[in-house]
Amino acid sequence: MLENIEKIETVTYDVVNDIMTIYGQNKSGFFQLPDDVPNSNSVFYEFENFPPFAIECLIEYDLEGNDFIDIDGNFIPPASEDDEDDEYESVEDDYIIEVIIHVNPKFIGEATDEIKDELFDIIGHELAHLVQKESHYEFPDDELTEPLKYYGQEHELEAQLVGFILKSRKTGQPLEDVVRRFFEGKRVKFNLSQTMIDELTDMVLKYIKEKQNVG
Repeated sequence: MLENIEKIETVTYDVVNDIMTIYGQNKSGFFQLPDDVPNSNSVFYEFENFPPFAIECLIEYDLEGNDFIDIDGNFIPPASEDDEDDEYESVEDDYIIEVIIHVNPKFIGEATDEIKDELFDIIGHELAHLVQKESHYEFPDDELTEPLKYYGQEHELEAQLVGFILKSRKTGQPLEDVVRRFFEGKRVKFNLSQTMIDELTDMVLKYIKEKQNVG
């Protein structure tokens, strides 16, 4: 996957900038990109050496208290003839990347930079899945829930490699800090102990370093 990281980074920059343009309108709701980007005449993104894809972005101002932002993403491939009833398959003929942004309305302006930084990880991660799918990568059928097993899957490790490296480059943060903060951010959501966070961080960093050494 490292051989694809430069082209993924270029696409990520453009997509993230478009999402931030939408966010800068200070409107919540559902948006389809690039179609809803001002002055855009396209329904799908079309980049060299990339298949067409679109972004479905949901922005909600619904966090309370001291919660700042919560962002998630999901890659949805086109439905195949054999998987028409799969809830994770797109009903369209093109690739879709979902982006869900939850923001505390008290911090809409303050959250801008952090949202952009997080999007470099999320968009890079999901674009890596798109590249995997185009390379006829066989994704597992079973959805694992145990953190070490889920994040330890080869396709997830590859996508994490891309997302974390892109965020590290964008922010200037050391790669280890990016990885550790990611799992720290999942502590409450997935009820992760400090031991589990340490194990996940070590596992991902070991994988990334091994791939970098091979490359």
